[in-house]
Amino acid sequence: MKRVGWVLLLLLGSLQTMGQSADVLLHDDVYPLLDRLDIQGRLAAPLPSELKPYPRSEVALWLAGADSQGLGRRARGWIDRARFRLDEDYLTGGKRGFWNTFFTNGRDLYHHRDSSFSLYVSPLLYFGAGQDQPDGAEASNLYRNSRGLQLHGSLLGKVGFYADLVETQQRFPAFWRASIEQ
Repeated sequence: MKRVGWVLLLLLGSLQTMGQSADVLLHDDVYPLLDRLDIQGRLAAPLPSELKPYPRSEVALWLAGADSQGLGRRARGWIDRARFRLDEDYLTGGKRGFWNTFFTNGRDLYHHRDSSFSLYVSPLLYFGAGQDQPDGAEASNLYRNSRGLQLHGSLLGKVGFYADLVETQQRFPAFWRASIEQ
């Protein structure tokens, strides 16, 4: 019985554990932007390109310190949009918001931030419509109606969390409905 316990301990101990991270996802659009700014020499220091994914806080600092003099309006817009998404302090000054509670930072429906806890709540909306016309049949309307909330934040600056809470209503095309009914 002791051998089985040791074998289980070794097997479970060798599994890789995954933690939550505040890194920018690898497929994010900010990586080509950072690479371009680095190649042009517009960042204060060279990027550690061998250490991806980059921490969100580091990306925010790099973008805040980027030299945008001489860049076109479109390139400055890319930097502003990336900072808007990634930098928690980008739009925090002087906004009253809606009822002095909602959209006070210009980005999130609601946010709370202090030294030990941060919470950001944003709405998620998607509306789509179309038409399906199967062979020899009458056309039918298709739609997708999704709504929900995105929550993210951190506890004590150490543990991060992220959740999407979404409710969807959808009408599928005729070939999907036929395969479901079979």
